[in-house]
Amino acid sequence: MAIIDQKQHDTANWLVTQSLSSEPGTSAVINLAGAVGSGKTSVLRIAESLFRQRGKTPVMLSASSADAETSAIVLAEAADSLSQAGCLNGEADILRDPNRRWLEKFDAVIKMIDEEPDRFVVLCDEPTHWFRQNASEIDDTPDHHARLLSDWVFKQANCRRIVSGFVPTGLPRLKQTRAPRISNGRDFLEDPAFWASATNLATGILGATKRSIESHSVMELRLLVAWAWMFSPESAARQCELDFSATSLLESLLDALEISAQQNAAHRSFCKALASLAISRVDLPNDTCDELASGLSRLDRDILRLCFCDERPNCSSLHPLVRHEVHTRARDRNRAETNTVWRLPTTDRTAVHKRLYNIANEHPAGESWRIDLEALHHGVLAGELQCLADSKRLHFVEQLHEIGRSLSYVYRRHQQAADIFRLALIFDQENAYSHHYLAFNLDWNAEAEEEVEIHYQKAIELQAEHPWWWSRWISYLATRGRFKQASAAWRDASDALSVAEGSTPEWVYLSLHRWVARWMLHWSNLDLAQNILRSVPSSLSGNASISRLNDLLAALRLAERGKAVFPLSVPARLWWTPNPHTNLPLEVANQRLETWHPARIQHVGEDGKVYFMFATQPETSGGEGKYDEMELARATVEQAAYQFNWADVCEGRFVELGYYGGQRHLRIGMHPDGPLNDPDLIPLVPPPDRWYKRALSASWDEVGGVDQ
Repeated sequence: MAIIDQKQHDTANWLVTQSLSSEPGTSAVINLAGAVGSGKTSVLRIAESLFRQRGKTPVMLSASSADAETSAIVLAEAADSLSQAGCLNGEADILRDPNRRWLEKFDAVIKMIDEEPDRFVVLCDEPTHWFRQNASEIDDTPDHHARLLSDWVFKQANCRRIVSGFVPTGLPRLKQTRAPRISNGRDFLEDPAFWASATNLATGILGATKRSIESHSVMELRLLVAWAWMFSPESAARQCELDFSATSLLESLLDALEISAQQNAAHRSFCKALASLAISRVDLPNDTCDELASGLSRLDRDILRLCFCDERPNCSSLHPLVRHEVHTRARDRNRAETNTVWRLPTTDRTAVHKRLYNIANEHPAGESWRIDLEALHHGVLAGELQCLADSKRLHFVEQLHEIGRSLSYVYRRHQQAADIFRLALIFDQENAYSHHYLAFNLDWNAEAEEEVEIHYQKAIELQAEHPWWWSRWISYLATRGRFKQASAAWRDASDALSVAEGSTPEWVYLSLHRWVARWMLHWSNLDLAQNILRSVPSSLSGNASISRLNDLLAALRLAERGKAVFPLSVPARLWWTPNPHTNLPLEVANQRLETWHPARIQHVGEDGKVYFMFATQPETSGGEGKYDEMELARATVEQAAYQFNWADVCEGRFVELGYYGGQRHLRIGMHPDGPLNDPDLIPLVPPPDRWYKRALSASWDEVGGVDQ
């Protein structure tokens, strides 16, 4: 590690020297570039120490990518830096007051820095990752706050700044250097003092590769050793011959672990350890890390610590890249069959949160804003709700918003989330965010109908220019079957937001039009859905989710006329491709496929005859195919069936009829049956059947009461 440590120190020294050679001002920004996992954060931490040695006050800002609590974390870190430098006077009272909003506290912090621009240096880690790029720009949302922080760092702060990662477009060209890489990784891989029980894996890569290990980041080499652990040093050596990044290697590793963990108990325990460490957001004592990774073999524990974690004296934490990827996988609905290994059972997750809460609670309330955030965050998620009574841990009502959002969006604990938003309203009764998300979480649980409607509407009353509030309210009305009211609310929303192509930002259409159209398509209100989608500007025609909604509308319009011959899994824009969409081969018995027709089984007669509706490809692009009907005997269907059985034949199944050779030899391919699982089709949340299930449950309870 001495090689890379020296290079990082040299890079940090260059950054500090270059920064101090220029006068403070809005343009005094230096960019530290480099791939994910290249060590940019380590360089910034070294620079932080060097600035302090040179009499400056560094303000280190670092937080997870697009997390609900990112803006709270960054503000807390800034406050801690100022507090440690003895800069807080009356501003501390503002920062401590839980009735003051985040924006007031943000203004207080930047005012202090701006008043002494030559004293402070802001070191900012990946600020363009703090918010989702297409998120709402309306005030009082976590993404908006994080965007304000990022914009301040790049454009408005008048002190010196060093910023890692991507730089937004439109800025003047910045001074730049890159995070250091290892010119020859052999010395690093041959270091037994670093690799411990994984030494044979590290050196095995060198013995198996036919080329030198050149110009890789530390993280890339660490993940390469993890690859050798997962597969073999020979397999890792083959990876060296390919172009790879830390991100691609990590994704492939976790893919393999996710699948293997279904059968391999050791890999399942390893995934559990990763999931447990991913819950922590700060460095942890080494004994706590070992506790969260208990049950692993010595080798597995060393691989976890050396390949997936960042280590500092006496403490460590999961690498931010790994943490982000684990969180992403746990929430990915397209991984539903395998991603349970990243989602701890409730009892295990609660135990981890309680352990982290106890660690944070070892520090007195008010000693550190960052520690207070951790105590409040983990205390709530551990069910230690007495922490909410401690006003010294609660610094602004948005903290409750962010915890409530995590409870709702990440953990789906909607009753607890509703309780958090009720508490937030005690601090600020005129907060649209609190009203809306109280309504949303009650709505998800299909309870307190009157309260749901009051709070949905109150959010709109307080902040009518927010498209998301309208979107959820209209979706709720449609779910309750109140389509007339939903249509009226849609018109009101368009008026309130002054929606007009050419002047309305694209994120408004993505926050409002896209979601309302999705719900209207689900409830077969096709006329309103069509009007909504027609009003989306052409600049968004290439957006995958918008395009998929238009496909769905086209399919449902045909189904409305009884002409559907393609399943929803085939997008309308791809219906008439040269080749079939099923597994029909392009050649059978040396006879090539001449033509194919999409079809739907309309009826299976008692005599075994199967009645089909089929379509012929339209003569012109964008035209409509010609529809016809045919019937086939059971024997013919069974003989023509390609990789399906007679038991699969039933009314409503979509098939394709393929004709081969001059003799019109027939083969029938069948589309898979099952729920539509399309990543481009935005999900229906809350679940559309929630109020029906609630009513059904209530009716059964009533019947049970009568029986008793």
